[in-house]
Amino acid sequence: MGAMTLNLSAALGALVTLLAASFTDAATEVFQVPFTTDLDVLNATAGLYGPDGPWQAAVLMMGTWKRASLYEPMDGGPVVPLYPSGLNFLQVLTTEAGGEYNRSNASAPYKEYGNSGDNTMRLIDLNANHSTEGAIVIDGVTLVNNRMELPGYSNANATIYAMNASTIHFPNGRSYVPEVGTLGLGRPFDVLELPGTGIVDQLKAQGLITSSSFGLHIGSAAFGQRGSLILGGYEENRIIGPVATFKNVLGVPVVFLVDVNIDVEIGRWPFNASEIGSIWEGTTDEYGQAAVKAYSGKNGSVIIDPNGAVPGIYLPGPTCANAAKHLPVRYDSALGYYLWNTDDPTYASIVRSGAYMGFILSDSDAKNVTIKVPFTLLNLTLDSPIVDTPTSYFPCHDVTSQQNGYWELGRAFLQAAFLGVNYDTNTTFIAQAPGPNMNQSVVHTLKPSDTSVVSGPVDSFAESWRPYWTALDAASSATSTDTKKPLGAAAIGGIVIGVIAGLALALLGWFFWWRRRAARALAVEMDSQEGEEMAAKRDSKEYRDMPEMGAGQAYPVYELGPSNVAELDSPGKLAVSELDSPVKINEAPGSPGVYEMPVHSFASREELMKR
Repeated sequence: MGAMTLNLSAALGALVTLLAASFTDAATEVFQVPFTTDLDVLNATAGLYGPDGPWQAAVLMMGTWKRASLYEPMDGGPVVPLYPSGLNFLQVLTTEAGGEYNRSNASAPYKEYGNSGDNTMRLIDLNANHSTEGAIVIDGVTLVNNRMELPGYSNANATIYAMNASTIHFPNGRSYVPEVGTLGLGRPFDVLELPGTGIVDQLKAQGLITSSSFGLHIGSAAFGQRGSLILGGYEENRIIGPVATFKNVLGVPVVFLVDVNIDVEIGRWPFNASEIGSIWEGTTDEYGQAAVKAYSGKNGSVIIDPNGAVPGIYLPGPTCANAAKHLPVRYDSALGYYLWNTDDPTYASIVRSGAYMGFILSDSDAKNVTIKVPFTLLNLTLDSPIVDTPTSYFPCHDVTSQQNGYWELGRAFLQAAFLGVNYDTNTTFIAQAPGPNMNQSVVHTLKPSDTSVVSGPVDSFAESWRPYWTALDAASSATSTDTKKPLGAAAIGGIVIGVIAGLALALLGWFFWWRRRAARALAVEMDSQEGEEMAAKRDSKEYRDMPEMGAGQAYPVYELGPSNVAELDSPGKLAVSELDSPVKINEAPGSPGVYEMPVHSFASREELMKR
């Protein structure tokens, strides 16, 4: 895509030189990694990648580079685009595979550690067959700090999976070589038997960041929302509402997904169905069920991994199929994607409205937190070489756990979610992230003892999307009045109160009308009894000019005022807390290329299935 026109090395060098003129002597507590879209802010399409995005990527320089002064351009490189993730190694393409990394020119230390070939490589796309060939090496990398603080850059040693070949194959026979690698920010652990030290651990040891931590929000490249990757901290404006916290097991969070629903944040209901709600059915995958049991999760839930290394949203079936029933999409088996029917009038109504897919996560305290991913962000584009012309698609995939026991929420999810990790406290944070119209950036430092983060108000989510959503009114709604979204209980209660109040006012009016009519009838009766003298008196001018009670006087009219409608959270499920079950974990992955949740700690899966 547009990234092909951007010289990353030249752009990054220019950025560092420009920032140097404003560097201060303030002590660095956080390290802000630039994204490809930061390197050419005047070009709206520069730094964007496909063919299933658009995506933006973090950048760093391969090799160890230094310079004599701040005003000297940082020549060298090469500069490579990488998708941030919780992996504990980097994944880059070598020059042999069409990439930028040349192992023969690598700076010290350089050590070839082993070989890896994996024909079902799951780091790139669970929905595609990815074949790779390469070696695990130790090499230096250089990170540039996007903040105006000294020293402006840092060198670190990294464990790198250098791919000499990398190809993604599709059912229709097409294939392509991915041009973006993976930036692993995780902490290595003994189970994977990988050498080296994590990047954030090294920056902490150098005194450049306060804790071994990071905060990530990939953002929406399609809407010009820059990504955010802060090492040692996070941006407060990237976090909205309640924050789910999770304990890590061997550096990996155990995150339970308990429900998935479809709803609307603001505006009218854009779907043809009168009600959708939950589209979740759990899973019958035996490995997924075993993983939940091993970590004492709620029945019917699954373990998910938020992973920026993969593009889509990968769920146990038939979750995506259930969602597709309510959307103008069709499944293309030759591609393996749900394609939007852009000619359907409900397509524009849905992707421009406040409709969203809600992912309900249960954290370590059995507290449910919903991450809302607007359909605006689930309208991505397939491009060449996957298809001949740009094609809109829905990035949801029904898959098995592939015997790993967990599923993944990739970049499509992380457009709308904040992911933070503090390895010093073994804590992971997941929260709602804002839309493009977000508040001013405020950077916070994560201390080594921190187990919480600061977040913004819940209502800022709708505000961050308001300029980009078209809230449907009665005339533009895709449905008739018979198929609009049902009102909540509180709204119905408000209507009932209003109706009762209206009836009361009507009865009160009828009562006064009845009294006045009765009085007139009584007067007629008195006329017949009092005779002509009394009748003459009533007909006199003096009597006629006497005002009736309240006549000619102004009285204020009072109506029932509007009231705030508060609804109970939906779905109102009870969170279940169970005692922790310590598990000894002994399984190592079959390939260094596979990022597995360490769930298989039992004697054998067969024995666990019999329990």
